Amino acid sequence: MAPLVVIAVGLAIAVVIDVRSRRIPNVVTASMVVAGFGISAMGFGVTLAQAALGLLVGLAVLMPGHLIGATGAGDVKLLAAIGSLVGPSLALRVCLYSAVAGGVLAIAVAAHEVPQQVGDVAILLASGYSRGRALMLNVVSGASGLVGAGVAFVAVDVVPGIRPFVLALSAASLLYIAMSDLIPGLHRGEVDSNAIRQVVLIAAGIGTIVLFERALG
Repeated sequence: MAPLVVIAVGLAIAVVIDVRSRRIPNVVTASMVVAGFGISAMGFGVTLAQAALGLLVGLAVLMPGHLIGATGAGDVKLLAAIGSLVGPSLALRVCLYSAVAGGVLAIAVAAHEVPQQVGDVAILLASGYSRGRALMLNVVSGASGLVGAGVAFVAVDVVPGIRPFVLALSAASLLYIAMSDLIPGLHRGEVDSNAIRQVVLIAAGIGTIVLFERALG
C-alpha cells in the first residue's frame, strides 16, 4: 500500500509541474527513490535488491529513447523512481502499458483532429480563401484553444458555475455558422448538390452524437 501512495503522490506532483514548466524536477524523482528504498528497508513492498534492480531497469528501458531525443530525462528518472518502488517486473509492465496507452491516445487524437482540421480548411477554401491563408487561419484558430485551456486552468474554481453559459454560447455559435453559411452553401450546390446525401450525412452526425451521449451516460 505504501509504495502505491508514494507513486500516486509523486506522479500527481510530477504531472502538475511538467504541465506548467515542461520538466520534472530531480527533487521529485529523487524523493520517490529515497522513499522506495526506505519502504523496502522497513520490510514493506519489494526487497532492497528488487528496488535496486527496478531502478536500473527503469533507467535502462527509457535511456535509449532519451539518447536519440525521443524521451526527456525526466521521463527516464520518473520510470526509474517507479521501478525502485515496484521492482523490475512491474517497472517493465508500467513502461509497456504507458507505451500502449500513449499509442491509443495518439490514434484517438488523430482520428478526431485530422478530419476536423481538413474540414475547417475545406470550408475556408470554399469561402474563397487561398490555400496559404486558409492554413494560416486554421493554425490561428487552433492556437486559440491553448489560450482557452490556459484560462480554464487558471479559473478552474469558476468554470463549473459558468459552464452552462459557455456551452450555450458555443452551441449557438456553431448553429449560427451552420445556418448562415454551411447549409445555404449546400443548397446552392457549392459543396454537394445531392440532397439525399446531405440529409443522410446530417442524420449520421446527429446519430453519432446521440450514440456517444448514451454510451458515456
